[in-house]
Amino acid sequence: MKSKKILLACVPLLLGACQGGGMDSHDPTVDTSGGMQGQWVLESGQADGKALNTAAGKITLNTANKDAFTGIAAINQYNAPVKIRGNTIEHTGETTTTLMAGDMEVMRLESDYIKALNATKTIRRDGDTLTLSGDGIELRYRPGS
Repeated sequence: MKSKKILLACVPLLLGACQGGGMDSHDPTVDTSGGMQGQWVLESGQADGKALNTAAGKITLNTANKDAFTGIAAINQYNAPVKIRGNTIEHTGETTTTLMAGDMEVMRLESDYIKALNATKTIRRDGDTLTLSGDGIELRYRPGS
């Protein structure tokens, strides 16, 4: 009887834990005050003079967490530890991803995107466009949902 009570007491805790989001659980709204926090969708990208094939898949960027960029890189979720100081991006650790596979073209986009994201050095917002850039890198995002 005692073990049933303990089990019943644990059920709400387990259900609450299941409702917590994964790596991308932050508020998906864009900061309308002109800030850079929120959910963004990659509109275009360039790495080393080559355009990213953004038509191959949807890439998101969540900037709500001040210690990491998170999102979906066409197939997999990613978490890129960063520190933002003004408009400067400091990458503070390895970018991690989930390990799902997909179509070769989509996997290529994901790989190119993660490599470009890891090379970004600055972040700026101009109206409804968020731009991350670095040496030979430019990633342009629009507000997402």
